[in-house]
Amino acid sequence: MSEEQFYKWLGECLQDLRKSKKQTQEEICQSYPLARSSLANIERGRHMISAYNLYLLLHILEIPLESLFNNLSYEGRNKS
Repeated sequence: MSEEQFYKWLGECLQDLRKSKKQTQEEICQSYPLARSSLANIERGRHMISAYNLYLLLHILEIPLESLFNNLSYEGRNKS
């Protein structure tokens, strides 16, 4: 998986997790110091997110970091 594919995969995972919690980007950004447009770009894989900011975002979503990487079912979404 290339770096570009990784960030696209990660963004899709984050978007799916956010939606599974029934939260909008606006709601997340009220607790997370980030503009909604930046979160949208992260979810599209257009913006790299630091490890610490990933930790903060998952904390807001109440999702353990390890569960993100344990869910391998996302990996197949971006293979071409």
